[in-house]
Amino acid sequence: MLINNLYTILQFEHQEKIEVSAQINVSHPIFKGHFPSMPILPGVCMVQLVKELIEEVHPHQTLLTHAGNIKFLSVINPEINDKVKVTIEIRNSDTNTITFTSSISQDQTIVFKFTGQLQNI
Repeated sequence: MLINNLYTILQFEHQEKIEVSAQINVSHPIFKGHFPSMPILPGVCMVQLVKELIEEVHPHQTLLTHAGNIKFLSVINPEINDKVKVTIEIRNSDTNTITFTSSISQDQTIVFKFTGQLQNI
């Protein structure tokens, strides 16, 4: 889990959709290798962040079974701005499957879009 290690939740709201403000830990060791002169949050960490936030409102651990659409629109450099906003809309949820659309933004600019499906394990 990356929560409370790579990122910390500053604000969490769950009404019709999940809306989270989070702070990226710029001193996390992952940034020493990705990349040493310009730290960039790895795309796989953005995917995992969304998965973990969905698991915060659903009582099961999940497995990503389908990534229908993943778009990296800009980089997240935590030395420049360590705050992100994550929005997740659960489109369908039954006893075993969660279908969702999500985005991560900084300063009102969407930097990542992800549509996928998780299965309870």
